[in-house]
Amino acid sequence: MKFSIIPILLLLLVFSPIVYAYGVTRPLPYELELLRGEEGKFKFQVQVVPSEYTKDCSYSLKEGFPLLVTFTEPNVLVGSGERKDIIGTISVPSKASLGTYTGELCVSCVDDVESSGTVVKQDVCGYPLKVNVVATRTRDNMPIPVEEKPFINTTMLIIGSIVFIVGLAIILFISHKPTKKKK
Repeated sequence: MKFSIIPILLLLLVFSPIVYAYGVTRPLPYELELLRGEEGKFKFQVQVVPSEYTKDCSYSLKEGFPLLVTFTEPNVLVGSGERKDIIGTISVPSKASLGTYTGELCVSCVDDVESSGTVVKQDVCGYPLKVNVVATRTRDNMPIPVEEKPFINTTMLIIGSIVFIVGLAIILFISHKPTKKKK
């Protein structure tokens, strides 16, 4: 019986980027209209795909954003297959100039040190935030609903299991083909 390692390596290559991945949603609302001395809230979400590690995530705005930004928590632990909502608050000083201020949200996640032996820092930037400081409001800002929903539902779990079983069956079939005997 001849055993080939190539199909197994290909399967690991295909699934390895998915195993340790996390995602970040675009901040909502990404554009706020605020008066001087007022503050507004925005929300984004960090999602971790099923893996064996919990992610320790921190977030900030890139340097150069002149308005004060605070978060409900300075960092958050996101477990495997979970998602967490993070609420940010932008405060406009009472003496701020009227105009548009733009910033870029950055999120950095590492495997939780207590649950893994190595740490790989993964930074994601490029999520825009825009604040229009106005003398009179022309519209209301979107309210921020806060709700926690599970990231994995039963349908996703069943589909993922079927895909995994079919992939494993294909690999086993390819690697365990009977060889022809010579007479």
